[in-house]
Amino acid sequence: MTVMRVEDERGVRAVVTQAEDVIHVAPELLTYAADPNRERIVGDGEVDGDLFSFGTPGEGLGRPTYRRTGSETVHGWPIYQRLDGSS
Repeated sequence: MTVMRVEDERGVRAVVTQAEDVIHVAPELLTYAADPNRERIVGDGEVDGDLFSFGTPGEGLGRPTYRRTGSETVHGWPIYQRLDGSS
């Protein structure tokens, strides 16, 4: 997965340029994304129950959404599967 921070005359935003079908997400990243008090930019990561989305709609790969499907056994990191048609 590749998410770029883009800053230009339209402002600052997160743009997804590569997205795998399955990702392992560090628990710290999920905690950060769910923090309502952090500074946000357009396309920021967002946690909603067992869904994790990020990216700016209309740029790059859009805003892919993933659903939590389990945890990997070595580190216990959550595993997320990309939802069909998410962009």
